[in-house]
Amino acid sequence: MANGYHEVKKHQPCLICGTADWCCRVPAEDGYGDVHICKRYTDPRVNAANPEGDVIGYDGKLYVFLGVSRAGSGIYRPEDEVAEAEAHGFRVWRKGAHDVDAVQGKRQFKKELNPVGIVEEADDEKKDLAYRMLMSFYPLKASHRAWLEGDGWRDVFFDNSMLCSFPADDWMEYYHKKTSFDVLEANDLPSRSSVCAAIINELGSDALLGVPGFYLKKDKRTGEKYWYFEARSGIGFPLFNEKGQIVRIRVRMDFMDVSKSYQKDDRGLYFISEDDNLKRYVSWRGVMKLNPDGTLEKETDKKYRCTGKYRGMSSFLQVDDVEAGTYTNLYECGTEGSNIVGLIKSKDSNPVMAILTEGEKKGIVGSTLLKVPFCILPGVNSYTKLFETRIGKNILEYLINSGVQFFAIAYDADRLTNINVLRSEKGLAMRLLREGLKPLILTWDEKLGKGLDDALIKNAQLRATELTIDNIEEYYQKLGL
Repeated sequence: MANGYHEVKKHQPCLICGTADWCCRVPAEDGYGDVHICKRYTDPRVNAANPEGDVIGYDGKLYVFLGVSRAGSGIYRPEDEVAEAEAHGFRVWRKGAHDVDAVQGKRQFKKELNPVGIVEEADDEKKDLAYRMLMSFYPLKASHRAWLEGDGWRDVFFDNSMLCSFPADDWMEYYHKKTSFDVLEANDLPSRSSVCAAIINELGSDALLGVPGFYLKKDKRTGEKYWYFEARSGIGFPLFNEKGQIVRIRVRMDFMDVSKSYQKDDRGLYFISEDDNLKRYVSWRGVMKLNPDGTLEKETDKKYRCTGKYRGMSSFLQVDDVEAGTYTNLYECGTEGSNIVGLIKSKDSNPVMAILTEGEKKGIVGSTLLKVPFCILPGVNSYTKLFETRIGKNILEYLINSGVQFFAIAYDADRLTNINVLRSEKGLAMRLLREGLKPLILTWDEKLGKGLDDALIKNAQLRATELTIDNIEEYYQKLGL
């Protein structure tokens, strides 16, 4: 170390490029964390799409690109440290951000605004009661069960889960129920508003306050306010904490809430957009647009609510008042359902090994067949939530105290062709090692399935590689990192 500079080394590689030489870090002058200086920042493995853009580091954090040093190195800082510094009155310079004509994103002022009327999240016990009662009103629909069966699900998987089926919003279901049964599946599920009223009647007037997804809705005609919940239509997957309490619900969208009216032809279910008079087909894959030349194209316009596959229950949308220096929630009495880590385990789980992966679906199949606990991450690059959030820390402590000796990482089999997945995998393995834990990497024949659940259903043979401080760099260098 010279002049405060910490050179990277084998045990502490660069968090931007992942190598153990050339790069360094230096304490930030404002006192909030470190500035990371990467000499290989232009390497396509760092950010092929935009060399001078923000990147996901090897620790899973988002690193803000600040600029290029006189020596030609990329300069980065973790986004959370930048936000903390700015929240305390420091101005963090970043390339283009302070030019007169530069576009200022919300990140420039979001943390400086004062919250007004923000409802704190309820405790886990209260959430568990509300979510369990909510899911009891919405048993799994036949079409949703059939889709899972098409993925190889057997009765034992359904028995070891608590899945439910959420309908579309009440106003949209009004139109759906008018559609012929040969087009849409018959639906006799109760309305969202009536379910909320039933929960309050059973659990008390404040039973839904602070539970992510629920909020007070106002009737536009009468002005009356009533409890409602925000969730996409589809299959509801509960997410558990270490005590077995439901603390979140994530929905695998069926995209039936994209339109209020549907028709059917040989290609499947479709609606006609008023914007361009084109057919758009809806399925579990999402929304496909039928072009005038007869080709199908995946719809990406967000107005059709077709991006991604999963959505967590949340009733929060930040509304900023920059002049007043405040922000509030668009959903009255609503609460944000931030992404968290969850735990899935069977009654006869063997605590010697725990598997870390993303997706509740993988956790249900895996815990049933392998008889080991599954730690569910909200995304491959969100593994820091296991170490830095209340629920994540509780789950990790629970697994260690239960006798878990190995933490097996089971990311999708496309890790060898998806550089971001591979980098996140390495970051998680390195973090486990720094915590004094023993990481394993689980792999299988990709021909038998991209995800672990698909591979297990097809009886794939799993291969486990133990990583240590001494072999981790060599292991990932052979894979191209």
